[in-house]
Amino acid sequence: MTDSDGPLSTDLLFSFARSASAEARRVAGAAQVLGLRGDPDAGLDLVWDFLASSADLTDDDLVAAAETTNLLLLWGGSVDRTTRVLDACLSRVRGPSGRGAVLLTWARSRPADFKEYCTEALAEFAAAGDVRGQAVTLARIATDHTMSKPAHRLRLATEAVTLAERLGDPWTVALCRGHLSIIETYQGEPGAMEHWPDTVRVVVAGADSGAAQTVAFNYTNWAFAKLGVGDHDGAGEIVAEGRSTAHGQAWAFRFAVQDAWVRVRLGDLAGAGAALPPDSTAAQSWNYRVAVRAAVAFERDRELDSGPLAAAYDRIMVWDPQVGCFAAGVLALTRHARREPNPGREAIDALRRVRAWPIRFGWEDALIALAVVDPDAAAVEAAEMVDLWPDNPRGLAARAYVEGLLAGDRDRLVEAADRFAALPEPVTAGRALHAAAVVAPKSGNDLRRAAMALLERCGADRSLAAVVRDRALARWSDHTPVPASQSRRTSAGLTAREREVALLAARGLTAAEIAETLGITLSTARNYILRVRTKFGGIPKRQLAKALGIDQA
Repeated sequence: MTDSDGPLSTDLLFSFARSASAEARRVAGAAQVLGLRGDPDAGLDLVWDFLASSADLTDDDLVAAAETTNLLLLWGGSVDRTTRVLDACLSRVRGPSGRGAVLLTWARSRPADFKEYCTEALAEFAAAGDVRGQAVTLARIATDHTMSKPAHRLRLATEAVTLAERLGDPWTVALCRGHLSIIETYQGEPGAMEHWPDTVRVVVAGADSGAAQTVAFNYTNWAFAKLGVGDHDGAGEIVAEGRSTAHGQAWAFRFAVQDAWVRVRLGDLAGAGAALPPDSTAAQSWNYRVAVRAAVAFERDRELDSGPLAAAYDRIMVWDPQVGCFAAGVLALTRHARREPNPGREAIDALRRVRAWPIRFGWEDALIALAVVDPDAAAVEAAEMVDLWPDNPRGLAARAYVEGLLAGDRDRLVEAADRFAALPEPVTAGRALHAAAVVAPKSGNDLRRAAMALLERCGADRSLAAVVRDRALARWSDHTPVPASQSRRTSAGLTAREREVALLAARGLTAAEIAETLGITLSTARNYILRVRTKFGGIPKRQLAKALGIDQA
């Protein structure tokens, strides 16, 4: 689930700029129109020109400019242009309430400095006696997993809601309730799912772009929550509702990607690929799209490329742990299919971050994938995660799957398949059935037939090909053929020999040393090194260790 960015509109229902001038309102409205039409940088330039036009702007005018800038950044505006405007606003604002508001926009625009800016903003709002500012800042601090212990985050979010409800401001109540629901969901609090509907009904969607932004924020996080507990049909309904409230291309993009993820879960892989929008300039949304696109590609594409998702993984994990763990799981499976060394490194990293925060929701994909690609490492991580297993339908299905894989337990794997099929999540159910078939020779082919039926229906070509290629099926005369996208190809990545060469090259051996070690000619060794570099995007030989996740220390 994601945190929100502070909105602004010409209707100042939601803004900290209560008395902005008519000109500031006009500029804010015009800039937002540009952003909504897909040109947020032009909107940022308009705000910059407004700041440069007068040396006597009031604090409310400067806050209005900062909030507009923050909104345009969310809609895909340039980071450099955003920084220029916010620097100017912060240097010119004078009163504590105004400084708090600008600092809060800075906190949302600079994730690396989030804690510092939020702490300063809270102090400024307290000095000004600004209850609204304190409520919003506390709510945003509470959703930062790196800043405090779970019980403290829950207390901060609850305090924020109390302040907001005492104030009676609809936008503030909606935002603070949304943040409290995020905390409750991630911590597995009883009744968390029942609280989500209230977060989207406080403000009438469409009242203005800022109010709609808050409602869209709550809708998208409610859909994430539904996906996390395994209510995929419900998630699809919420995404559809949320799309109708969204203002601007960035939110439309986010809901389109979320719709594609719902389709992946439901087994509509062709539909998921078609639903994905083109690349966006909004970095967070683009990273999220990479993860969903990689999940579709894993099953549907002949050639796999781990590079784009590997490059985006860390940003995704910081932005949203649930999506980050999903991305880590997809990346582990992709690396494994490509025969890359250490395929589960991001999954291990994701699980360790989850434990450090800690959260009890939405991390299962990382451990499932790790159990597939590296059972020994998964056993170690699973022992550390035992107290964090989610107690919801998808969490129970995932736990049965992981425990079945690690113990070679047919019954647990069949239980997992049944649980996933009931969500429904047919691709994962099919994979679990195939895993059960591998450890149950007597009933194996019945399980394989069931797995193939699910996977073929979903268009999960790679997983289907794995079942079809199972040697236990060799005696069948009428078995399903290998899907065309996977025919004549057992791996879309490194061959066994390329993997050997890659590992040696990554450890610093020269081509001559590799040739001697493997008993091949020097020219052959050089050709293999070139092939490996090409498969990792043409990177220099010295960067292979990093690409393969090998620690050279």
